Amino acid sequence: MTKHRQGRNRRKTKNKLKFDHRLVLTNWMLELFGVVTLEDLGKHMRDPAFKGFN
Repeated sequence: MTKHRQGRNRRKTKNKLKFDHRLVLTNWMLELFGVVTLEDLGKHMRDPAFKGFN
């Protein structure tokens, strides 16, 4: 039983992808804004000039 669980966990870690790489629409949006990651997109939104906008 222990071997079976270890094998299953090993497969999960092997196929584990970051959340933003799993979504086609996310990748399309990042390409649209000319950035590579969601963090890069957020950098522009943290500009003090945008403070107060909702």
